[in-house]
Amino acid sequence: MALLTAAAHAAEPPRDLLPQKFRFVDQLIERARALGGSLDEPLRLRGQAEEAVKAGKGPEADQLLSAALRHLAQNNLSAGPNGLVAQAESRRRVGELMEGIGVYKEALGEAVRLKGTALASVVDMPKVEALVAQARTLADAGKPRDALGPLVEAHGKLEAAVVRLRSNDTVTYSRVFRTPQDELRFETARFEGNRELIARALDSGLAAPQRARLIAARDDAAKLADAAQAQAKTGDVKAAIRSVEQANGKILDVVMALSRE
Repeated sequence: MALLTAAAHAAEPPRDLLPQKFRFVDQLIERARALGGSLDEPLRLRGQAEEAVKAGKGPEADQLLSAALRHLAQNNLSAGPNGLVAQAESRRRVGELMEGIGVYKEALGEAVRLKGTALASVVDMPKVEALVAQARTLADAGKPRDALGPLVEAHGKLEAAVVRLRSNDTVTYSRVFRTPQDELRFETARFEGNRELIARALDSGLAAPQRARLIAARDDAAKLADAAQAQAKTGDVKAAIRSVEQANGKILDVVMALSRE
């Protein structure tokens, strides 16, 4: 009996460590909540640990908290494709691509009206809408990473159609913004979409000279976009807008030039 009692005491975690462990779990849960992920399992484990403490079952509470920590560390806060950090980044990209698609749909509608061209002759719009609907379904189901593929494809189709229609024009957008910050978000969304277009073009088996021009345009545009971020952080939003506009121009200029070759 004495041996059993000693073993039980050895398994009992120090009482002052359990509150610390609870606090650590709570901190990670709050961090995970800020990233917008599912917390059902760690919250369930934490609740069970709390009940175990009330029942005087310290070792069981300790094990439950350890399980919650493992779940948070391995699944929720990982940088892998299913982690909350990656999921949050994917959701951000989904939002940017959705906005970019809206931009190009507006531009395409305007170009079609100006050119008197039938929309169906430049882009398969039902296919674009189907891709967007597929992406929205995936995003709503908590799979933003999977939604990126259809969105990139839809964005590329619209971008290519606008470029074809306006191959001899300067691509402009008439849009009223409530604040400079709104305009910066708009231009940044355009840039992200244009960068995706470059990436897809580089994967399409272009000749070496064309690849070199695209890569140079991509790198120049990236420097301008980085400058825009720095300008925005210092509060110079108007300068940031100009920099992102220049970045978009770099990409569109080379894409339109290549489309005419």
